[in-house]
Amino acid sequence: SSSSPSSSTPSTPPPCPPELLRIAERDGRFSVAQFGALGQQHCHVNCTLDKTGDKCRQTICQDDAVGVRDAIAMSLRCGVSEIWFPPPRPAAIGAQYVFNSTVLIDRGPLLLTGDRGASVGFAGSPPQAAIYNRGDGPAFLFNYSIDDGVVLRNLNIGGGHIAVKIQGSSGIVFDNCILQANSDGNWTAFGANVRLGSDNAALVVV
Repeated sequence: SSSSPSSSTPSTPPPCPPELLRIAERDGRFSVAQFGALGQQHCHVNCTLDKTGDKCRQTICQDDAVGVRDAIAMSLRCGVSEIWFPPPRPAAIGAQYVFNSTVLIDRGPLLLTGDRGASVGFAGSPPQAAIYNRGDGPAFLFNYSIDDGVVLRNLNIGGGHIAVKIQGSSGIVFDNCILQANSDGNWTAFGANVRLGSDNAALVVV
């Protein structure tokens, strides 16, 4: 008996769901809120008692990174390149997106964008969407295979030791962004700390 040869044709991604296709055609972009990332700091303190009767407190937050990853993955299927981080209502308080994990970006073209706020001195129009990764890694990791370019616009991005890490990638543009990292309890200066080859800076390029 003979077996049929295996096919080398790459698998085709599943089609865009009809409801998301309508949004893509109407708006030309996806909102991370449509995928569960609400930017409202959904956190609570979990209190338990240890063996000595002392309270142990642990802050647990919804991982908005999950919704951001889903939005990026679905944008590939639906032909959308813009991912929007909207302000919550009321918009005056600004959006606070909490990550517990890193968002890997390994394709383009892609635009990750928030909204601009009112002009404040020399800072111009400050970003209204703040993203902070409470985990160990960066909020965003660009990894090797970016060819068509990625733009981050109107975003305030922070991390425990790294805000953004770029590995072997090019064509990544920051437009009106603030990058911050908390090293040993001290925040680095608003995106000015760019370090090559280190894992302890607001922006790391390797």
